[in-house]
Amino acid sequence: MGLVEIIKSKEDVHKAGRDLKYLFCEKKGSDKLIVTFPGFNTETGAFRYRYVRTLKDVNAHRLFLLDEFGTRGCYLLGENRNFSVETAVMSLINTIVKKYDIKIENVIMQGSSKGGWMALYFGIKYRFGHVIAGGPQTKMGDFLIHDVEIVPGEEIHFFSKVKVADYIAGGHEKEDIKYLDSLLFNLIYDSPENFPNIYIHVGKGDFHFERHITPFTQELDKNHIKYQLNIENYVEHNDLEFFYPAYLLKTLKSIDKRLI
Repeated sequence: MGLVEIIKSKEDVHKAGRDLKYLFCEKKGSDKLIVTFPGFNTETGAFRYRYVRTLKDVNAHRLFLLDEFGTRGCYLLGENRNFSVETAVMSLINTIVKKYDIKIENVIMQGSSKGGWMALYFGIKYRFGHVIAGGPQTKMGDFLIHDVEIVPGEEIHFFSKVKVADYIAGGHEKEDIKYLDSLLFNLIYDSPENFPNIYIHVGKGDFHFERHITPFTQELDKNHIKYQLNIENYVEHNDLEFFYPAYLLKTLKSIDKRLI
């Protein structure tokens, strides 16, 4: 079955204050759930699911989320500092966890780039078992407002990224950037206990390494939080699509050999 057919047959809408589109692929007999978050789209409105093909043979229940809020998504949080979309996401996950009697430590959050931020955020905030993140943007405000200036070819998307900041934070001034950057980092400072197992992948030349991952892992180190960092020999952020799928499957196998 091709991706288009999978979407047509399995796409559904979870209604919990906000309408949340998703794909759910059941795996009978499994006690694991993999939640996949979408990445940033290159064109406004081109919302799509990620890693459906990569995970098609994995021995786990698989939930794929879509972020089609605003012009380019809202990191599945909400609008104007309202977390209504996040509430809908957690309602859906909790519904599946309860239905299939899945323990919280057997839930794996994963995604790359923008999806990596969401995997870290939801995984840490709600203390799921594992987080696998490829080239994540940890400083959301910095990424949406500043990073466009140093990414070749991304200049045309500057205003669409600013609109994402406006949608989530209500603006893109200094205080809004600080607010967006704090969303993930405050989770470390507020409660450093009982963290999920964190696995981070990045290319050594990817600007995310220096600007986003290093500051994040430094804070993890300060709080004595364990993590695994995988650094591969590539320089372009877009090369995640070639390197991350293999890392994802390898990491899933390290978590539980029965998954692969």
